[in-house]
Amino acid sequence: MRQSQVDKLYAGMKDLSEERRGKLDERFRLFQLNREVDDLEQWIAEREVVAGSHELGQDYEHVTMLQERFREFARDTGNIGQERVDAVNRLADELINAGHADAATVAEWKDGLNEAWADLLELIDTRTQILAASYELHKFYHDAKEILGRILDKHKKLPEEVGRDQNTVETLQRMHTTFEHDIQALGTQVRQLQEDAVRLQSAYAGDKADDIQRRESEVLEAWNTLLEACNGRRVHLLDTGDKFRFFSMVRDLMLWMEDVIRLIEAQENPRDVSSVELLMNNHQGIKAEIDARNDSFTACIELGKSLLARKHYASEEIKDKLLQLMDKRKDMIDKWEDRREWLRLILEVHQFGRDAGVAEAWLLGQEPYLFGRELGQSVDEVEKLIKRHEAFEKSAAHLGGALLSAGEVDYVGVIGSEKTARGRRENAETPFAGAFTGAGLTTAEWSRERTAERTALRPGFLQVS
Repeated sequence: MRQSQVDKLYAGMKDLSEERRGKLDERFRLFQLNREVDDLEQWIAEREVVAGSHELGQDYEHVTMLQERFREFARDTGNIGQERVDAVNRLADELINAGHADAATVAEWKDGLNEAWADLLELIDTRTQILAASYELHKFYHDAKEILGRILDKHKKLPEEVGRDQNTVETLQRMHTTFEHDIQALGTQVRQLQEDAVRLQSAYAGDKADDIQRRESEVLEAWNTLLEACNGRRVHLLDTGDKFRFFSMVRDLMLWMEDVIRLIEAQENPRDVSSVELLMNNHQGIKAEIDARNDSFTACIELGKSLLARKHYASEEIKDKLLQLMDKRKDMIDKWEDRREWLRLILEVHQFGRDAGVAEAWLLGQEPYLFGRELGQSVDEVEKLIKRHEAFEKSAAHLGGALLSAGEVDYVGVIGSEKTARGRRENAETPFAGAFTGAGLTTAEWSRERTAERTALRPGFLQVS
């Protein structure tokens, strides 16, 4: 009986003990959850301080550092925090599912923790976006400053030399083409900067927007100035190349004309008709060569006029060269015309001399007849002699008329041509005078001799006395 009572008391005590242990376990797990929740909430609160920072960076390097650090912070917070929140949620769910006496409190703790965690994640996301926006703004400032510096540096490296000859100009043109190709990358960066400026101006207002626009304007102004300088240098090099090309054409033509003039003035003095005709053929060959150069003269003159028309920076020098070329060409053509006229006159002189020689030989052949004393011994003989003499007179008259016609050589014209040529050569020695002195006579003596010959051939001289 007593044993039964003891057993009953023991069983009751055991139940009470188990009940108390269960309550203690529940209490322990509740406090354990409470401690985890408190620790996690404190950890979240500490993270919120970092995530809620308003520091945006003072410059591009600073904001880049802040962004990198916060990116690492967000990654660590997300990984560690999510793991801890999930563990606390599992513990809370176990207590609630086990019918814990403080299940309502546990649920309240759980909701509060999850809300704090969600707030932290949202704060981290907001901070990430703010830092990204600050990064874009400072990157724009940094890029604008860097691009502006590159543009100004390129402008300083733009040379001013235009070259001293055609080869140097061509080398500088190739270098400038390479330079313009190099700055194309800068152009791409400038266009990207403009796009960034448009986007940022739509996101900011007030002083920030004005600052963005000001920096964009600085870059665009410097870029346009560089482009204008490049274009101006390209045009200047083209003008310089055209100038040297024109000068080269003028120089070649001037040297060629000097050679032609020397060739005209160096011709030998003809001694007879055949040598005159040979010189005239050669002289005409010179004219053909002059005519063959007409296209070269036309191209050179047109180039010079086009340079003057577009107001070339060396217009005065180009104008002088153009006038020198045209004056030299006129002088060359005048000398050729003078020489041609002189040769024509000399040809007439030598042709007359040749014909006079033929006439002289004929006259000498007729002297025996003229000085003959046979006058006939009868009417028939006299009539025959008269007919013979009439035939002689006709032949002499025909020959005399031909000689008089051919002998009307313009000696004054020859001398005048010689003087004109001499004057155009600035009183230089002319080789023309020797053409009148085939027999060592002066021009006047030679002219008087030819005049005497013509007088001797006049019809009156042939009258039989």
